[in-house]
Amino acid sequence: MSEKYIWIVSGATGQYSDYSEWNVAAFKSKEKADKFCQDCQIEADKVKDSGYEERDNFTHKHDPQFYMDYQGTSYSVEMVEIRD
Repeated sequence: MSEKYIWIVSGATGQYSDYSEWNVAAFKSKEKADKFCQDCQIEADKVKDSGYEERDNFTHKHDPQFYMDYQGTSYSVEMVEIRD
């Protein structure tokens, strides 16, 4: 039995009780997940230092669930084993 893995790209913002985390996409390739994660971060960084109104009305090209608090949004990649 061969083990199979997927790589999940997640977004996160906030801290303590205001912390939020969500899954954005899953990939069969670590390289594709890393590239997508980087693209998501670049897009989020475009509005990091803007005002609340601009952040609240920002449409993220890659992340339809995008949310950002005053600290910004960060993206990460995690590997998960697929089990039958």
